[in-house]
Amino acid sequence: MAVELRGLETAACGRDDDFKYDGGTAMSVRTLTAKLIGSLVILCGMTSVQAQESPFADPLDFDPDFRWFEPIYDIDIAETHPRRRPNNGWFASYDRTYMYGSRPELEVPQSDNEFIFDDGWGHRWEMGFMLPEEHTGWLFSYVQQKIAGANVTRHTRGNVFNEDELDGEATNPAPPFGWEAVPGISNNVGYSYRFFDETDMLNNIQLDSYELMKTWRMAPLRKGGIIEPWLGFRWMRVRDINSDQDWDSSNLPSDWSGTGVGDGDSSIETLYGSGGEIVTTRQAITNNEGLLAQFGGRYYTYRNRFKFSSDLRCFCGLNLQDSISQTTQAITLYDGAPIAEGDEVSGLLSTTTTPISVRNDEFMFGYDVRGEVGYQLTKAIFVRGGVQVIDMWGVWRGGDTANAPVNGGYTNQDLFLFGGTFGLELNR
Repeated sequence: MAVELRGLETAACGRDDDFKYDGGTAMSVRTLTAKLIGSLVILCGMTSVQAQESPFADPLDFDPDFRWFEPIYDIDIAETHPRRRPNNGWFASYDRTYMYGSRPELEVPQSDNEFIFDDGWGHRWEMGFMLPEEHTGWLFSYVQQKIAGANVTRHTRGNVFNEDELDGEATNPAPPFGWEAVPGISNNVGYSYRFFDETDMLNNIQLDSYELMKTWRMAPLRKGGIIEPWLGFRWMRVRDINSDQDWDSSNLPSDWSGTGVGDGDSSIETLYGSGGEIVTTRQAITNNEGLLAQFGGRYYTYRNRFKFSSDLRCFCGLNLQDSISQTTQAITLYDGAPIAEGDEVSGLLSTTTTPISVRNDEFMFGYDVRGEVGYQLTKAIFVRGGVQVIDMWGVWRGGDTANAPVNGGYTNQDLFLFGGTFGLELNR
């Protein structure tokens, strides 16, 4: 009877291989497997839904390896996949820049002025964050660059020096040499006499650039190179100063062809009753505020301890322009005529014309290209050097061509900068 019942149970459940009996509980292997797979699918689905529904990510949930000063070994380079070589988390870099900048295209050309370059220096800071698993992050960059070039003519003041400073017995004594009786008549800093440098500005540019970009890290190429595209915003400020000066003195001969008050000695003495000097400064300050969209990317590859990289930034947008110009005269009067060594300064006068302001809008576009070679000192510290080129169109330089007291420039000029860089990068 028991054998017959066992046979019926076997027939009802299927083959003998699919039957298990343990203490009165029976379950097929196929059913158990199906249940396990179903549970895993549900569990994975819930985890995926939770990850997709959460809009937040913990910025500290990564392993950045804060042992930045730990040396790197050959085995670290040999056994590391190219995508594992770049670091994750926070990174930063600093570069000192030495660049040349083109001169402005003025209304009155000065022997193809725009093809002459003047040197300058600046700084470049970058800071960002790269998520470890998503291979995406953010980058902030700030660039400051100054360019300057001028013709300078030195003129010795009529009284040559301030005696109070030389003998240390000023009218208002104070260490080390005392204060001059009239502010502004002291000897030039670092010299024991007085002079004035008449300056005709040929090129004066200050560039400030702020960038915020979203970055992505792509899969390595066939030979290990990595591309990081980016897209973001750039605010660029370009300030151009165009100025020239004239110096005139009552000690000059009467046929002096200066552009101050008259032709030398007689006019100044007639107006002020004593000898004097006049410095006339004509200046136009032009500001460009570029609100720009920016896109580009970075390519880099490793060769043992060396990292070769190149950056490209293309930008375009609106340039809000304004130019302010005015003329200033500074007059120094002495107690004698003609002016002799050691004469006292009897007065200082200054006059300024009403500023003239002009506004304009222009379309700006350009590119920023960089190429660098870095050497890995530790696991996260590179020392690097390279070159950089910045070229932009739609820049106003020189001031207004109609109202400025100096030779003005056009509102859609080209500004070209190029030079070398040297710096450090950390954990990038």
